[in-house]
Amino acid sequence: MAEPTIDVVIPLYNMQRFVEAAIRSVQEQTFSPGKIIVVDDGSTDEGPLLVSEMARDDPRIILLSGPNQGLSAARNKGIATSTASHIAFLDSDDIWLPEKLERQHRCLQSNPNASFVHCGAGFIDEAGRLLENCPPRIPEGSPSFNAIRLGDYAVTGSASAVVARKDLLEKIGGFTLPLRRGEDWDVWAKLAEAGPVEAVDAVLTLLRTNLQSATRGISALEAAKSRLYSRAAVAENWKGDARFMEESRERLRKEAWYAARWLLWNPAGMKALYHELRDRPSTLVGTLFTGPADFIFFLIRGIASTARDMLKPGEAWRIFRRFSEEKAHSSKRG
Repeated sequence: MAEPTIDVVIPLYNMQRFVEAAIRSVQEQTFSPGKIIVVDDGSTDEGPLLVSEMARDDPRIILLSGPNQGLSAARNKGIATSTASHIAFLDSDDIWLPEKLERQHRCLQSNPNASFVHCGAGFIDEAGRLLENCPPRIPEGSPSFNAIRLGDYAVTGSASAVVARKDLLEKIGGFTLPLRRGEDWDVWAKLAEAGPVEAVDAVLTLLRTNLQSATRGISALEAAKSRLYSRAAVAENWKGDARFMEESRERLRKEAWYAARWLLWNPAGMKALYHELRDRPSTLVGTLFTGPADFIFFLIRGIASTARDMLKPGEAWRIFRRFSEEKAHSSKRG
């Protein structure tokens, strides 16, 4: 099999503050990629101009521009432009450590049939400082297809940690455009079905937590709903697998509780959540509850379960602290 080659795809939307650091981290890799494809998704700041200036000194940098269509569309444009056997994704506010691509390239050399390889990730603030209160995530366990589609195995580091085979990305149709939640999970699950997954158990990607990020810094309620809708979107791919769908339904009900518990003192918000779930155009979400009575019993069971948990040593304090943090977070957002 031919030596793996790697192009880099960087979607860009109003990240003028960070995109230069992202590109510099690619240029400083000990394994040199082919193209550095930056896809401007309708930015209204000076980020694209900055990239154009960097491209004058580095012919590998290709800037694609177009109207705002979302993250998935931007990544798909980059995939279509790539001529390498593999594609590494990097969000424009994240950075790589210098050996990231080299170590993943070695992994691909040893495992040429791998559908994708990912690595561990750490967290930095807007100034690039490591966050001590966010421990790094390192791949653990067995990255099997079923574990990935069920969410038992988390692909650490978001897309910024992944290098995937281009032919398989094209075979599965790339990132699903209608999805605004779970587009990464959806793609990793489809790729895992197409071929084995490998992991480098080292932190080689740094994710930036900033207020502009679409998926970071959100409230606990929003995070729980995002997880719920992401799982539902992934499940849609295997509607014919009855066992998988039943297991997904059970997990969705748990995740519905993780969302509902933040609204226990907000009856109007709880009612809105019920209608949101009921009216969701999804094979699973719209049928999670048979009606209002079932939803009420579901809430009672959730409250009882949480009350039992609070009897465990230290658990009451942990739950109280989480609720307090979320209340403070919600106040800042408001």
